[in-house]
Amino acid sequence: MLAICDRFKREIDYDPVRFRQMVLNHGGPAAARRLLGSRQPQVGLETLNWRGRLAESVEAHVLMTRYAPLFSDGDRRVARERLANLGFDVDAFLGDR
Repeated sequence: MLAICDRFKREIDYDPVRFRQMVLNHGGPAAARRLLGSRQPQVGLETLNWRGRLAESVEAHVLMTRYAPLFSDGDRRVARERLANLGFDVDAFLGDR
């Protein structure tokens, strides 16, 4: 997750400082669950949408099969809904994985 933060800063001039701090303080899965537990999507998700990078979002990672044991069905439902609400084709994304 920290490598993705570094890549965003380098490639799209977006530095997710608060998310990085959450990962450092709580670990990656707990940071993701905190984001998913908020009532509204974070500004970072909107930023990634504007930049065409939703496939690299926390929400997209939560839906990946390899991370399934780390997240609940509720976490995955929220992640899917948030991405779908932004017009992201979740099924096509998961089919490519």
